[in-house]
Amino acid sequence: MTDHDQRLIHRMAKLLDDVRKAPELPARIEIEGEAAPELAELAAALNRFFHDFQEAGQFFSKLNLGQLDAALPSGNAMAGPVGELQNKLRTVVEQIKKASEEEFPRYESTPEIFSKALDALAQSLQEKKAAEQALKESERRYRLLADNTEDIIWTMNLNHELTYCSPSCVKLTGLTEEEALGTPMKQTMTTQSWELFQQISKKRRDAPMSVQRAEIELYRADGSTIWVESVSKPLLDEEGQLIGVLGVSRDITERKQAEKLREDMERISRHDIKAPLNAVINLPELLLSDDNLTEDQRDILLFLQEEGRAMLNLINLSQDLCRMEQGTYQPCFAPIDMVKVLTRISRELTPLMERRNARILVDNRLRARGSFFVRGEELLCYALLSNLVKNALEACRPEETVTITLSDAGDLQRIEIHNPTPVPEAVRDRFFEKYATYGKSGGMGLGAYSARLMAETLGGLVTMRTSESEGCTVTIVLLPS
Repeated sequence: MTDHDQRLIHRMAKLLDDVRKAPELPARIEIEGEAAPELAELAAALNRFFHDFQEAGQFFSKLNLGQLDAALPSGNAMAGPVGELQNKLRTVVEQIKKASEEEFPRYESTPEIFSKALDALAQSLQEKKAAEQALKESERRYRLLADNTEDIIWTMNLNHELTYCSPSCVKLTGLTEEEALGTPMKQTMTTQSWELFQQISKKRRDAPMSVQRAEIELYRADGSTIWVESVSKPLLDEEGQLIGVLGVSRDITERKQAEKLREDMERISRHDIKAPLNAVINLPELLLSDDNLTEDQRDILLFLQEEGRAMLNLINLSQDLCRMEQGTYQPCFAPIDMVKVLTRISRELTPLMERRNARILVDNRLRARGSFFVRGEELLCYALLSNLVKNALEACRPEETVTITLSDAGDLQRIEIHNPTPVPEAVRDRFFEKYATYGKSGGMGLGAYSARLMAETLGGLVTMRTSESEGCTVTIVLLPS
C-alpha cells in the first residue's frame, strides 16, 4: 500500500469520526492523485452515504417544522422507508385532527403536534414489534414441539388434501413430508380405514365444529401398515371461517397387536374348553337313566347338567360378542321375565354372597304383576344382568346390600343395580371400556363392556352414575315385551 493510500484511509476514518461527533457533514471526499481501486470505490460509497444522509437530515428538519409535504428525492437510498414513515405520520395527524377537532388548529402551525404524532407513531411501532416478537416466540415453541414429538401433527384442507405434517411422519411412516403431502389421502390408508375416514368426513360436514376420534390403519413406505389413533378438530382462519382440519395421530400399533393376540387366545380357549364341557353335560344324562339313584342324587346331576349348559351358552355368547362388536349379530326377540332371570342369578351367586358376607335385595315396584317382562333374548338378558350384579357384589364392602330395583320408565322398562361402594376414580371414565378393570386380581375388564354391548344389541342402553356419598348405580333400560 502506498503512502497516498494510507493517507486517504486516515482521512476517511477521521471524516467518519467527525460525522459521529458533529451534526454537519462534509460535502464530499476528494481523491487527490492515484488511489487503489478498492479505496476509490469506498470513497465513492461514503460520498453517496453523506449525500443521502444529508438529504434525510434536511427532510426531518422540515418535518419538525410541520412541513408534512417534504419529501426525499426518489434516488435517495432512504426514500422508501422514510416515505412509509411519512405516510404513517400523515395517518396519525389525521387521527389527531378527528379526535380533537377544536384544539387542533391551535397546534397546527407548531412543531408540538408533530412531536405528539411521532410519539404516537413510536408507541405504535413498539407495540407492533412486541407483537411480532410474541408471534416469533409462539412459532418457536410450536416448532420445538412439532420437531420433537413422536405424534404426527397434521393439517388438511376442505378437499381432503394434506397441507402440513410434522417431521415425526418420517419416523412413523417412512415417508418424507414432501411424499406425504403429495400422496392422495385414499392411498395412505387401508380400504377399511378409508371407508371409516369417509364416514368421519360426513360427520364433519353435518357438524363442522365437532371433534372426531378414530383408529386408522396407515400404509408405511415399505408396504407394511401401522395403526394410529387420530384426533381431529376444525381449523379456522382469523375471521373464524372453517378452512380445514387440524389433527394429531399417535402410534397405537403395539396396543392393536396386543388386542388381537388376546382375542386369538380367547378364541383358542373357547375351543379347548368346549370339548371337556360336552362330557360334563352328556355324562349326567347317562347317569340319570339308572334306576338306583336317589332323589338327591338326581337333583345334583340335573343341577350339574344345567350348569354345564349355562357355561356352554356363555362360551357361545363370547363368540356372539365378536359379532355384536361388528354390528352383525341378529337377536331372536321374545318376552323375557326378568324376575325369573334374577332369581336364577341370585341362586348362582349365593356362594359369592357368603364369601363377601353381602346380600342381594330385589325391589320390584311392580310386585302386583308378579313378573317383569322385557323384549329380549334369554341368554343375552341373563348374561347382561349376571355380569353387572356379579360386578356389584365383588365391589361392595362386607355386610353391604346390593339393591336391584325394577320399575316402569314411561314406555321403557328400567332396572337399577345399586352398590353402596363408589366406583374407584381411576376407572370411572373408562367403566364401560373394553379391558377396563381396577383392583380385581384376574379381572379381564369385560363384564361392564359386554353388558353395554348386549343392552345396545337388544335396543336398550346401560348407564352408570357414582359419587362418594351415593355409591354406584348402574341403570339398564330395555323395551317392554
